Amino acid sequence: MTDLTIKFTDQLGKALVDADGDVTLAKVITTALLSPMEDDKTISGQEKADLFNLWFDKIKDNKEADLTSEDKVLIKERVGKAYAQIIVGQVFKILK
Repeated sequence: MTDLTIKFTDQLGKALVDADGDVTLAKVITTALLSPMEDDKTISGQEKADLFNLWFDKIKDNKEADLTSEDKVLIKERVGKAYAQIIVGQVFKILK
């Protein structure tokens, strides 16, 4: 199980916060899966629905998630496109 409540830090070890509070793994994954990206213009409606379903079924309102290897690969791909290195590096360490 993956702990979705893990909080992210900056390069000095201070908590990263946004307008809603601490930046957690759940928030990062939610943004990565649900935010439109330039590449999304070429993906099918089914692929967009799959991104939504992964979020809805495993991330939304959960403190832990049972992520498959395929889920982790997809999440890391999306996070890599959506975020800067400070977030990407932490996500990749968490989702080994």
